[in-house]
Amino acid sequence: MELYAVSEDIQADTTVAQVLADRFREVPFRAAFRNNPELDRWTVYAVTESAASLDAFLRACRSMPQFGDVQERRLVEIFEELARNLGRNGLPLRPRAINGGIFAACPKANCEQAIDINAAWPLNGTFYPDFMTAWSGVYQRAWRMAHFDAFSYVPSSIPEFLKHPAVLRAEVSCEVDIDTYVSQSENLRESLLSVNRAKGTVLIDRARLDLVFGRHGPYARLDTDTLDEQRRMLRALPSLLPSSVTVGICNVEAVGLSSCSIVGDLITLAVAGGYLVTRDKALQTLLEGRCRSALQGAQSVEAYFAALA
Repeated sequence: MELYAVSEDIQADTTVAQVLADRFREVPFRAAFRNNPELDRWTVYAVTESAASLDAFLRACRSMPQFGDVQERRLVEIFEELARNLGRNGLPLRPRAINGGIFAACPKANCEQAIDINAAWPLNGTFYPDFMTAWSGVYQRAWRMAHFDAFSYVPSSIPEFLKHPAVLRAEVSCEVDIDTYVSQSENLRESLLSVNRAKGTVLIDRARLDLVFGRHGPYARLDTDTLDEQRRMLRALPSLLPSSVTVGICNVEAVGLSSCSIVGDLITLAVAGGYLVTRDKALQTLLEGRCRSALQGAQSVEAYFAALA
């Protein structure tokens, strides 16, 4: 990619949106990224101030629609150019920007191969064997963190805070008391309108939705009223969330994902009816990359239901 030299001083209040529009307009960024209002909230000086500030900016970008690995590489090259023009040659942009510092020693050309997906690596974490009783310590904790840290959320089926009680009942044993869990989830749903600073993605598995609304498998006994209400709740979700949160229907399995959430550096995996909670940089990078891949082929909630009609 050919970059264009910065020919005049960048002011302290010059935003990323301005510098992309004025100096790098020919760099092929996707419109959804280039026009994102978040770019007006970051100045070039703030982004290039330190490695940590660059990382914070890139994390914000990764939560934006249509911002993938190629877009990120172009953006990093731009900030390398800007840093040089600002005399900040000591800022270690390239070794850490694409991968959050995990592959600091690897050459640029080999960064994509730094995670060996055929090899195992140990995880240190905490396992909660029952997802219902772990609601406060795990689900609500991640919910609260998502107000302040960029997140990706891949529910097992319908997002828990939107799940109709009859759908939940179809997924668990008839002997399990779901009343408390349903009440807790309803409280979260009622607080959605106050979630105005969140940034991230909610990726819902298309295959699981097909099972629910096609009344297949455990959902075979769901009645029409239940499905109509569940459909209404899902269709309302995008309007209840800020524009900085993207909801997409995608093929989760095709990109190697399963039910999980990544909030900041906290990872929660749905495992054996419970939750495994861990912090692991390599796993975080792997999951975030797969979430970005899933988002590339995602469709909106409205488009999904239009296709079912």
